[in-house]
Amino acid sequence: MSTDYFFESLFGKTKTFLFSNMPSKLAALKVLAIIGWFKEIN
Repeated sequence: MSTDYFFESLFGKTKTFLFSNMPSKLAALKVLAIIGWFKEIN
């Protein structure tokens, strides 16, 4: 369960970063894709 909380926290931070730093949008989308992939595994 702690892993779920960790990923939710990371997901939220990444979304905030995505909207506050538009030039890094592509990097943030890659991170979101990796997080989504990890969530499917767990």
